[in-house]
Amino acid sequence: MSYELIYNAQFLKTSKGTVVPVLLSGSNNVWEVGNKKRAREWHCSAFPMPEGHSLDFEIHEIEAALKNCSDYDSYVKIHGKWASTQQYRKYIINCAKKAKQIEELHEYDRPHAYWYVYTNANSCTEGSRRLNSTADLEQFIRDFKHRQMKKKDGEILIPVIRFWSEKLIHQHNVNKKRGKKPRLDEFYALCVYKGPLKYYVKKLTARKLQYTYSADEAKQFGSEKEALKWYEQHKIKSRFGVELFPEHIKA
Repeated sequence: MSYELIYNAQFLKTSKGTVVPVLLSGSNNVWEVGNKKRAREWHCSAFPMPEGHSLDFEIHEIEAALKNCSDYDSYVKIHGKWASTQQYRKYIINCAKKAKQIEELHEYDRPHAYWYVYTNANSCTEGSRRLNSTADLEQFIRDFKHRQMKKKDGEILIPVIRFWSEKLIHQHNVNKKRGKKPRLDEFYALCVYKGPLKYYVKKLTARKLQYTYSADEAKQFGSEKEALKWYEQHKIKSRFGVELFPEHIKA
């Protein structure tokens, strides 16, 4: 069965607020040379549009076009998961609402744009350029529209906006480091005695209960009740064969 795979999206926004859909996608039946990876490419098509359509759309125009889409159930996978028609529509609308102007992208991620010209005899590319600004994007839209008006019989024009990588720099969340939870000055910890030594519970993993000598590194609880509840919920005694006791600690 043939279906479409969507790997990524980065819609672009003009100064007027209109949106250019840009998706990274490919067919499950098309592979790169060597058959090690499915072929994929960036393109400007997220929904069927009539001949001669513009590249940029108002969000309400995208919503209307998606309502006219045929049944996408069992036809599209988004980030590796099957998407229903409703999920596909929601994904595209969310991408449109999160569209960015080119100036908001990292300089390395400024895209390349051109259009294919297909005829019965051959094919070629035209209008090739790098888009360094929103003004460049709007000029590309105007040039493509002008070329559509001059299209000859038998020609098919397909616009392409292509990023250099599959995942853009800002999508890596490089500036969104997860902050550490602040430590409490007064709290309860769970401890266990092993001979003359006392240890505190530091961390629970799927297979192991980790300990520490220092109360400063112990797992913190806001109250004795909270500590005992955690001890019971995770079935510590039956899983690890240890009995833990709550201890009140002040820094």
